[in-house]
Amino acid sequence: MNQAGRDLLINLDKSLTGFNYAVLDLSDITQGLDLSDVGEAIDMLTSGGFIIVKYRDEDQICLCITRAGRTLAARLKADVDSGIDRGDTDSGEQQIAALPASREKKGWDKIKNVVISAVVGLFGGVIGGAIIYLIMGAVA
Repeated sequence: MNQAGRDLLINLDKSLTGFNYAVLDLSDITQGLDLSDVGEAIDMLTSGGFIIVKYRDEDQICLCITRAGRTLAARLKADVDSGIDRGDTDSGEQQIAALPASREKKGWDKIKNVVISAVVGLFGGVIGGAIIYLIMGAVA
């Protein structure tokens, strides 16, 4: 991630509250950035899953920031504040690599939920049937 992408993500994190879409003027979120790099930075953040862009024109953009974007922005801001981030391209790549990866279910993990649901459904059916039997026996 280049410097423009990091600065844009930090600016978006400051400008947006929550995870709702917002229409922003590009001039508001690109303060101190080279306008030629902003388009590339927006595309990079979108492809990385850090922001979701609904639409964009010359003056305005409608977007929301994702949880991954908020997490990365907080880490980048902390690095900038502490002086760790020197503005090179490696710092952003290291931050992206440090984000937790989603766990892929394998083997027993895929089957486990089905088996547990079947066993719980079986017991639920038996208990429900016993309750109905008791109610019918009390009424008759």
